Amino acid sequence: EGYWNLHRLAHADAPSASVQPLAESASEFAAPPWQLGATTWASLGGGELLAAHTREGTWKLAVIPLPPAHDPDEPAAMPAPPRLVDTAFSHIAHVAADGAGRALLLAGSPTQPMSVVLLDVASGASTILRASSAIEIDEAYVSRPEPFTFPTTDGDVAHAFFYPPRNPKFAAPDG
Repeated sequence: EGYWNLHRLAHADAPSASVQPLAESASEFAAPPWQLGATTWASLGGGELLAAHTREGTWKLAVIPLPPAHDPDEPAAMPAPPRLVDTAFSHIAHVAADGAGRALLLAGSPTQPMSVVLLDVASGASTILRASSAIEIDEAYVSRPEPFTFPTTDGDVAHAFFYPPRNPKFAAPDG
């Protein structure tokens, strides 16, 4: 509860219209509302959605099977669990799909600048069509964020990243 998950309106024209969850997760399936035009999901066709979702600041992709239509007088079947799509990206935005198993998205990671990426959804294979920067930085010098959660006031928690230093030419003193 409290997360932006995907839902659908079932039987909108029937007196028994209902809102059905498509994937219940402790993840956000939306970008902040001030990011106008942001799309985090797209139809793959064949009764599936491709959705980007974030948890603790890291974005992932999942294929979400749509539950079948059902009699409005009967309870809806629980949706099948989403299937994660393994990628090397930790920031994903502007998801679009062609209905034939391919997706186009903006994606990046600590070692890969934001790029226009063509993704084969079934295999997770990606092709960078255009990167936002041509500058190459040796990965040995790039800190990789480690998410962590810490307590705040009134029993709430906050999320942050720790960037451990990386430099192959330097070692911290003992102790």
